[in-house]
Amino acid sequence: MMGERGSIGAGMLVALTSIGVAGAAVGIGVGIAAGDDDRPSGAVVVGDRASVDAVPIAGCPDGHPIGMLHRGDRVLVTARDGSGDWLEVRDPRDLDERVWVAASVIEPDGELDGLPEHDCPDPEAILGATTSTSSTTGPGAITTTSSTTAPPATSTPTTSAPTTGPPTTGTTEPPDTTAPSITQLTKNRNQIYEDTGVCDPQPHTVVVGATVTDAGGVASAVLRYSFPGTSGTVNGEVGTTKTGNHYEGTIGPFGDVLPIDAVETMTVTMRATDDAGNVATKSLTVQFIDCTLI
Repeated sequence: MMGERGSIGAGMLVALTSIGVAGAAVGIGVGIAAGDDDRPSGAVVVGDRASVDAVPIAGCPDGHPIGMLHRGDRVLVTARDGSGDWLEVRDPRDLDERVWVAASVIEPDGELDGLPEHDCPDPEAILGATTSTSSTTGPGAITTTSSTTAPPATSTPTTSAPTTGPPTTGTTEPPDTTAPSITQLTKNRNQIYEDTGVCDPQPHTVVVGATVTDAGGVASAVLRYSFPGTSGTVNGEVGTTKTGNHYEGTIGPFGDVLPIDAVETMTVTMRATDDAGNVATKSLTVQFIDCTLI
């Protein structure tokens, strides 16, 4: 079934208005005002119901933020969840992918009652052991492609019938309780800036990497970030790419998410899990600067 198309309503970011309707032909428009006559029928917008100029998108309803939509962005709605609180939209960064956004910030141009209804896969499964690659495209966008592995199976001990004769002896391997080793945690720069078009050509992303080893094998290594935003603390997670024992990921870019004139400290943590479920973490900090300071 065709989805409902849309855009983000009046009051969009000034930095986006210059983009115009270049993406309308493929179901994406950025910076289209609510009164424009050439807005595609059935378009959907992140509108004035949003409390801030940027709202998060997630891989599943109630999931970790993986990017941002901005007031004035046009998106194509393809489904809704069972509660009606979340809408599945075509990912502006990759038209073959789907992401979820809260229905409360969406202003549809058409009726959404005819949309198909389905649920996202189990969020716990999505947050399981991952080794993934991440790429960035556009303001606040973080695209993560992950492969998941199931948690170790729990075996049920069996009891054999008693036997006659001399007892047998054997040895049992002790459980693995040693967490992975994280060393040489590095970043490629000390400062990044908001990506709103105002700060260019300042950098908008930071690459963080580390050497991760474990005698029993590394199951996953991800990067988690946290910083104070306009509407409270912003937390997120991105995957890493693996080259030998080196794991590396990219944080950012982010749109207009900081208070005016803010210079905030972003904490980035490498989190490694081994095949036995033991977890190790190591953190560093990066300065995150609001573009109005430029």
